[in-house]
Amino acid sequence: MSPTVVLVGATEYHGTFKQHGLVHSDAPDVEWVDFVNEQVCRFAYEAVIAQSAGHEELIAKYIDISPIHEAIALPMAKGMATIHRYAFGPRVAKAKWRDD
Repeated sequence: MSPTVVLVGATEYHGTFKQHGLVHSDAPDVEWVDFVNEQVCRFAYEAVIAQSAGHEELIAKYIDISPIHEAIALPMAKGMATIHRYAFGPRVAKAKWRDD
C-alpha cells in the first residue's frame, strides 16, 4: 500500500474478484477520497499512518462514535460468563485485570 493507493473490499465485489482477480481504478471524485479518509480516522484510535500531520481534528471528530470493545459479565449457575462485543460509542477506560 502507499499514500496514493487504497484497498477496498466488499461482499458485492466477490463475483468480480472471482472472475478477474484484483482490479483497480481511479477514485471517482474528491468527496470519495474524503469519505475514505473519514472512515480511516473513525477507526484510528488516535493514530494513523500518514506522511504528514493534520489528521488530528478528523480523528477527534469520531472519538465518541468509534467501535469499542464491551465485556459484559453475567452470573451463571457455576460462575460467571463474559460476553464480548463491539459497539459504537465513546471509549471508556478498560477495567484492570485482577487475579483474585
